[in-house]
Amino acid sequence: MKKFITALMLMMSVTSFAVKMNCVVEHNSQEIFQESFTVQAQSTLAFFKFDQYTFMMTEKNNAKFELEVLDLATPSRSYAVSKLEKSNDILEYALWSRDILLEVKCKLLSK
Repeated sequence: MKKFITALMLMMSVTSFAVKMNCVVEHNSQEIFQESFTVQAQSTLAFFKFDQYTFMMTEKNNAKFELEVLDLATPSRSYAVSKLEKSNDILEYALWSRDILLEVKCKLLSK
């Protein structure tokens, strides 16, 4: 019985650290991605790939999130960081150049 209770408590603590998000990616003002996904605590999730770009979300610590955009062609990485504490808090990213406009908007759905 002790083992069962311990396992149940461990499962509850692990699941409570996952958050649900929704992200929208636009390329030259056209929506190319819109999806909801779950990010586990202190882990990185690659949630979308487009041309040479890979989009990743990381929960760094309590409510601090990092959006990373990896550009394999350049090569480069760029980041947007925000504290997302309650539903509908938003993290935004934009990359503007002569050749491309990439915009990402991610919203916290639930903790």
